[in-house]
Amino acid sequence: MGTSRGVPISFGDRADSLVPMPDERRRLVLPSAAMQHRMCPGFSRVSSLLVLVCIVLAPAIASADDFVDRVNGAFQAIRPELRSDLVLLPVLGKMASPPLGVDRIERARLIPAGSQQWAAAETWALGEPQQAVLRAIHEVTQEADYRIAFGFGQPYGAQGVPIAQIRDKLYTELGDPPMLAAARHMYLPAFDHVSCLVNVEATRLAAAGDPNGAVDLLVDWTFFCRQIADREFATEVIWAMEEMSRTFERVRDIAYQDSRASSASATTERLKAVIDRLEERGYLGIERITLPSADAIGAQQAIARVYLERAGVNSATFGTTLARLRSSDRPLRLLGEAAKWDAIADRQKNWFDIRDTLSKVSNDWTSRWALDAFDPRMAQTYEYRTLDASSSVIQVTVPDAGKIFDVRQILRTEALATRCALAIYCARLNGSQWPTTLAAVRPIWIPQLEIDPFNPRRERGAKPPLEYFVPIRDTRSQFGAREDSEAHEINIVTSGANFSRRIGEDQFILYSVGGNGGKDWARRVQNTAENVANADYLAWPPVLSLQRQHMTDSGQLK
Repeated sequence: MGTSRGVPISFGDRADSLVPMPDERRRLVLPSAAMQHRMCPGFSRVSSLLVLVCIVLAPAIASADDFVDRVNGAFQAIRPELRSDLVLLPVLGKMASPPLGVDRIERARLIPAGSQQWAAAETWALGEPQQAVLRAIHEVTQEADYRIAFGFGQPYGAQGVPIAQIRDKLYTELGDPPMLAAARHMYLPAFDHVSCLVNVEATRLAAAGDPNGAVDLLVDWTFFCRQIADREFATEVIWAMEEMSRTFERVRDIAYQDSRASSASATTERLKAVIDRLEERGYLGIERITLPSADAIGAQQAIARVYLERAGVNSATFGTTLARLRSSDRPLRLLGEAAKWDAIADRQKNWFDIRDTLSKVSNDWTSRWALDAFDPRMAQTYEYRTLDASSSVIQVTVPDAGKIFDVRQILRTEALATRCALAIYCARLNGSQWPTTLAAVRPIWIPQLEIDPFNPRRERGAKPPLEYFVPIRDTRSQFGAREDSEAHEINIVTSGANFSRRIGEDQFILYSVGGNGGKDWARRVQNTAENVANADYLAWPPVLSLQRQHMTDSGQLK
């Protein structure tokens, strides 16, 4: 599972545009350490240097038809026997669609065993085509060393893709002629169905008394999604990171339900193995995820098509090309779209300026990627968000990658919360009470306390961890001398509904300070990267678990 993405956008006209940004020399087609190993264990430093020189010079000499090959070059380094797409996609093409009630990820995560729609969901999950998909996921996610693990190596476009995968719409369609900016990742809806399957199977295993197996399955799925996070389009990377975050929460959900059962079925040995498996420096490696490059390279390709070199826009191709990119899934709107773009063709930047603008936009994102979330520069407006209508080709071909920064911050928080929550639960299973402090779970269950990604208090080397307390036991000081300690009330804000739950001393509360950076005792929680006044990011009890209970109590889940 490598990270082989492109250097910052360069066109070859300016000297400074030919120098890769620091720590970005492995991107685009230069194989990472993992991909070098997959391709050839003897891949030499000299070979790497030669490939790097070719990459850096390529934008100056490449024709418009070379751009797809530049992006696909990253995946050619994966040895065929380590391509997870060649294992998963053939069986995924035979998978039945999920039945009504679990056909959306949000619903599949919530539906409890024994509900009205459960019988059909369970029958579907146990079907052989679906079980074959689960076995394939397990097969491609067991190697712990990311440098020699499986990677999703399907190229973009139809060329080199097995005909069966094209027939089953499990590939990326680029259109004719192939354009990166027209990419439709047709396997992503199928992956959503796999997510539904994984969630239903996890519920089935947990209900059958095997929460350990449910958690292992969810981690397998997380690691497959981690492979998709190494793809080259922002759409894919965002999908992967968001799905990983959802699955981390589901891992905690399974553990939470086990903690509330009359007799726990999870074991410390299996949960400790999961904690170790999710260690950041291992396969997970969130900090190894780099910015996707295909969108910006697609913008280069579009500029080559719709501009006359060293002049202005090409009136013969500008309107029709941008209309095609905006109407790829709505062909009846093509003529109207083309007329709209033709009307503003004369107000576009010239060839020199549009290329410089694309470089500024791309390099702005790239140079921020390695910054701390609290670096002053992160508060500045992204170059992309300053674009006006004179940069239409960039606005049409490049999505706003600023979203990836927030998605990554949430993923960091979800991964850390899962490691800590499982460690706390292990300590409880190993003893009789919840740990007195979060620090009490180390070094037996976790090696060290990690920093809350949202906590800005880093003065003098401070490393503030997640916040932890047990209601009533640890909150007596919040009540007067003549008052009885009460259960802790949490007001939960979700995209679907707002509700509240009371948590007693039979459970613990684990939370991040969230986007506002303040410790607010999880009285109000909203799991978002946004700065919401007086709101924290709740890890335990999982919001998903509380939402399910609320929906059950209110009759929304039957």
